[in-house]
Amino acid sequence: MEWSFGSSNFGSVVAGQGTANITVNFNEITTTSSSTLKLKITKCGTVRTIEIPIALQPLPVINFTNVGKICLGSPLTFTVNQTGITNASSVTFTFANGTTHSAIFNTSGSYTFPNNNYIQNNTGGDISQTVIVTYAGTNGCNYTPTASASFIVLPETIITISPVYNIVVCDPATMAPYTLTANSSTGLTGISSWQWYRNGAQIPGATSNSYTISGPNAIGTYMVQATDINTCVVYSQEVKVKQSCSTGSGCTGPDPQISFTPKWVECNKITVTDLSYIGTADEIVWESDPILTLDSGQGQLSSV
Repeated sequence: MEWSFGSSNFGSVVAGQGTANITVNFNEITTTSSSTLKLKITKCGTVRTIEIPIALQPLPVINFTNVGKICLGSPLTFTVNQTGITNASSVTFTFANGTTHSAIFNTSGSYTFPNNNYIQNNTGGDISQTVIVTYAGTNGCNYTPTASASFIVLPETIITISPVYNIVVCDPATMAPYTLTANSSTGLTGISSWQWYRNGAQIPGATSNSYTISGPNAIGTYMVQATDINTCVVYSQEVKVKQSCSTGSGCTGPDPQISFTPKWVECNKITVTDLSYIGTADEIVWESDPILTLDSGQGQLSSV
């Protein structure tokens, strides 16, 4: 029993020669990627040769194709040239701070996912960071191709809406107009465009840094999208207009037209004063975003 290759430089038998089980090393592909594995069996003076066709898959080489600038505040998108890879058991991105993100193999080579603190830039200027991508189980083989590239990380533009609190109304049709104003960490001159959203949909014509809520359709969740001078798209926090009416027998007079003055007095404390309304209140109930806790003043004209 003798094993051999049809092309002598295709590979070699490193263990098990003369037995039914062998270990083979294949050489790197040079002129051809296919050959035959031959088994010659001699018994009782009779020789028989069995040939098994063998084809080697070229080792895939990958590289990033969208090397450039990364915008913080938006999902991360990487495109990889993965020519020759038809499947992989996993795709892993490794970032400069040691964090990793595992993705499902995409035949298009495009991968988009939230930036869960994988890439950060608190310097106020451009920085460079290296991203590594590794494929495992490519085309059913154990080979793990890897590619790395350096990306320019732009400073993050942070958009906030003021006032920051949610709004509670009983009858939105008679609520006083309420103006939301967007502010940018880079200043308003660093923003090239604005777009306000209500319940996830664009508000037609709402393309400045402020938007006034009014009318019977005021109930909803509002936020603003900004595009900065680096063409990065970022979003503000959400501000909600919620409907909540008294649990009593209902109003018989005009809408109360409630107004008050909130003020930041400490890092984690807001006080409310100057509460005014039309008519006589049956009850006063303060409501807020779930992240805030009412310390005092429930049922009173002012609260903390």
